[in-house]
Amino acid sequence: MLNAGKNREDHHRVSELPPKRESDVNLPSISLPDDSQQISSDALSLGDIRLRPEDPPPATRNDQAAGDAPSGGDADEPNQYRVTEPPPTEPIPDVALAAAPSDSTFEPASRATDPGLKMDEFPADPPTVKQVWTRWTEWREPLLWTGAAVGLVLLIHFGGAYVTGLILFAGMAFGAYHFVITLEVPVRVTPEQAAKEYFAALGHRLPNFGRMYALLTDGAKRTDDFTGVADFRAYWNAQLARLNKFPAWLTPLEFRVESFQCRYNPEKTLALVQYKLIVAMRSTPGDNREPLAELDARNLAVKGPDGQWYLNDGRLPIPIAR
Repeated sequence: MLNAGKNREDHHRVSELPPKRESDVNLPSISLPDDSQQISSDALSLGDIRLRPEDPPPATRNDQAAGDAPSGGDADEPNQYRVTEPPPTEPIPDVALAAAPSDSTFEPASRATDPGLKMDEFPADPPTVKQVWTRWTEWREPLLWTGAAVGLVLLIHFGGAYVTGLILFAGMAFGAYHFVITLEVPVRVTPEQAAKEYFAALGHRLPNFGRMYALLTDGAKRTDDFTGVADFRAYWNAQLARLNKFPAWLTPLEFRVESFQCRYNPEKTLALVQYKLIVAMRSTPGDNREPLAELDARNLAVKGPDGQWYLNDGRLPIPIAR
């Protein structure tokens, strides 16, 4: 009796199973015996399981994902799973990464070749070559430095303390001279004083190029002739050599600013100046030497944050007489 009751309970459980769906399993369907038969745990054998050829082949995963969702209570029953494909992903667009900000001030140099140059024509004005290549142009600087080093070592070796004292005296004299010529403060409360102080620094035996460069505006410190202190010094040494055949430390020149005219802007921060620059050998009282050059100068003076005036062009004016 206990076995019969258990069999009925198992048969009742089997009959209450939900109908099979093709999307739940991939195995072929099996048919159970008729409900009228009593099924025991030992009575069911492999011979009672019959394949149903009329059933369609198992559905693939893609077919299951493409089918409609089950309706009714099957969708809400527990322990039921559906295999679905993940949603399509959109391609990630190529985003151009912005370059990191840079504090660099580098700028590429302009092209030296004329972009409009035609290969079937020669220029009307051919370029000139002022300085040709020589071995001395390449070896001059290293030979001078090497000779100076060797000579200094030889002088110290044979001269001893006398040469050392001479070198010390020359260095101290050079520094003292520059201190002396820069003791006077360059007062430039007017544009005329700015022009006079600028050329006065050029009239020493050892010109004060540092002061001259400091009395210029930012734009005047970078021109076609010079772009730094070293170029500025080389430019004015070449101009002094052109004006005077003797070295400046032997025969210094004198620069005088005359016939000065000035016109201010309404804010009194800019001034258009015009003057005549007289270049002559440094003379003694009563010495009436003719000037080496008379230069007509036109310039722009700018009032700086310190209330002093600065020149906007530090080059030598164009000569109008000799």
